Amino acid sequence: MCKVGIEGCCSGDEVAASTDQHKVSTSLKESQWKQRLTGYYIEQLQNCKKTLLNSIPDRYKLLYMFGAVTSVFGISISGSIRIKLGRYLDYQPETEELTFLGCACASAYLYSLQTLLLCIAVPCDSSGMPMKLREMPKELLLAGAFISMNMAILLFGVPSLGYQLGAVLDQVISVLGAIAIDSTGMCGMTSRRRLTKGQISGGLVAAAGVLSTMMDDQERSQLHSILPFLGIVSAGCLGSPIGTALSSSMVPFAGSATKATILMLLVSALTMLIPSAVMLRLPNLNLAETEWWMWIGGLAGTYGAWGTSYFPLKLGLSTYIATYATAFNLSYMMSDALGIFVRKRPISIMRLVGVVLGTLGVTMAQVCQGEVIEGPCPRYQCPVSRETSLASEAVKPDVAMEA
Repeated sequence: MCKVGIEGCCSGDEVAASTDQHKVSTSLKESQWKQRLTGYYIEQLQNCKKTLLNSIPDRYKLLYMFGAVTSVFGISISGSIRIKLGRYLDYQPETEELTFLGCACASAYLYSLQTLLLCIAVPCDSSGMPMKLREMPKELLLAGAFISMNMAILLFGVPSLGYQLGAVLDQVISVLGAIAIDSTGMCGMTSRRRLTKGQISGGLVAAAGVLSTMMDDQERSQLHSILPFLGIVSAGCLGSPIGTALSSSMVPFAGSATKATILMLLVSALTMLIPSAVMLRLPNLNLAETEWWMWIGGLAGTYGAWGTSYFPLKLGLSTYIATYATAFNLSYMMSDALGIFVRKRPISIMRLVGVVLGTLGVTMAQVCQGEVIEGPCPRYQCPVSRETSLASEAVKPDVAMEA
């Protein structure tokens, strides 16, 4: 009996020892799995950081980012003044509402003022590159038409939608449009990049920012009245990424960003005269009640308009659109909170969530940008760079023969 009991005790000890050994090996495997998973995520974060730092082909990254943000604030200030001036350029004494014709007239005046200011600054342009307008594809001039219609339609819908809802809507459509342009090359006008799942996810997250802003109590109570404006502004926002891509392609032919902006603003001013011809009526002017500061709103917008041609070349289209849309969103949220020329809309949790989701979405779209798989069509390349590439190709056979 003792022998059996001893054998039973020994077998029990062996079972306990094997159980402890199994627990130790299981915990060891779990710790190794956690370390691998943690290392994977750390590696992914480092890759994202490298992508952000390497996406800007210049060492003055922060300076260009700051310049792009300040140019966006200039555009938002000019846009707010344009809303106020537009009410008097097509004055409606019964309702005092902003009409599209009034917004177009104010835009035409401010674009003309900006063109004049930049023409004065041309002698100070030290780029030294000659203008080659004969070689420039004439469809690039449509950049001014797309951007001006985008801003006019957006500002026309602001009194009903509010600054922030209009801004986040412009933000989402601009990012989605920029992704589409990057992935298709827009008929050979820009470089074509590979479309990634991260970009699509970023666009969806940014779209959630629009829904979050619309779920604000004030916006939800007036949803039935703003739905028509949502459709109109959504269509108009497509002009932002298209116009930005065209204006960036115009710069090498114009010789500098300043000259390209002058061409773009000149086309914009002419485009804003079209609504008057379509409506077959002249605006109902009420200049007596305007203030002096309404007529100089183009000063801030001049820098913003120049930035739309210059900073995309330094930052890349997707990075610039992300910076542009985020700064635009924040500045217009503050304009809503202060009630600048529109009804006050206080900052709420849903509005802050909309800003965060919009910023996160455009950042994801930038970080997950695919690699370039095809360059722009030779027709839309700079003539100088095209001649240089041809010359380098002509030298290659001689080098091979020497070798």
